[in-house]
Amino acid sequence: EVIHDAPKRINLHFANAYQPRSPFSHCRDDLIDTLKRMLDDALREHQDVEVVVCSSWLNEFRPFQMLFPESWTKSFEPVYDYWPTYGWWGQYMTHEGRFHRDNGRRFREMRRHPLTAGEASCGVQELLDHLGLE
Repeated sequence: EVIHDAPKRINLHFANAYQPRSPFSHCRDDLIDTLKRMLDDALREHQDVEVVVCSSWLNEFRPFQMLFPESWTKSFEPVYDYWPTYGWWGQYMTHEGRFHRDNGRRFREMRRHPLTAGEASCGVQELLDHLGLE
């Protein structure tokens, strides 16, 4: 079913292109600049985009949340139908691309993922304002 009144969305997918460095500490400024450029490029081609969305465990990871306005975190909805993806399993990889021992230990102890994967979103203009790009 096609919903014609649905807002146009940019769906973000993240991978650590900075390995072995962390995009949330050593490369944070570049990560923000890259996100700004991506939004600018997308909006240049698709002026009707209204919403930015991401489905990942990163939505419960505080350094990732800080890239987005408060409404992003408040919008979070758990999603349980994409189990075999990095949307869930990426939390077991360190920024260096190795096994994340602490999260693996937490998974074994708790018998559930340390961070819940799910979808978060915000308005594209709200994100641009948050990032300081108008």
